[in-house]
Amino acid sequence: RRYRDETRKEVFSMAADAYLRLGDGYFITKDYEMSIEYYDKAVSLLPDSLTKEGYALSDVDYAQFQKGLAKGVLGDTKAKLDILQALLANHEESSYTDDAKFEMAESYSILENPDSAVHWYKDIASQHPNSSYVKKSLLNMGLEQYNRSQNEEALATFKEVIATYPA
Repeated sequence: RRYRDETRKEVFSMAADAYLRLGDGYFITKDYEMSIEYYDKAVSLLPDSLTKEGYALSDVDYAQFQKGLAKGVLGDTKAKLDILQALLANHEESSYTDDAKFEMAESYSILENPDSAVHWYKDIASQHPNSSYVKKSLLNMGLEQYNRSQNEEALATFKEVIATYPA
């Protein structure tokens, strides 16, 4: 029985990997609808019981992240935000956490919701200090503050960027 369960996991994982690769192929060729379809198929092969064990978690969160990006490219920003929020809620240990938060901040900025954008930019800077998104998050946060005539806050944010990233 244990062998059968392990074999089942391997088969599901290999099939999910194939779907992920198909989804990526469609994503690269800008067929976002098809990429979403294959990312969904990959996730459907990895039931919660397997992902809760940590098995193939990176595949599930990767598929969700990519699906969110595809929805955004297709202009469905609300769906993108919903997908990324679900990724953050369901996969707290995901290696895509800072990526998802940055995409959420950028989406809120596009939707002209500066409070939410600033919230996520701040979250990245405070919760992910080693992320490659910190500098850009601080810069974008400063711009959002400046655009809202929060000049003192913007100045402080820009000074932080200069102090932390002098080059």
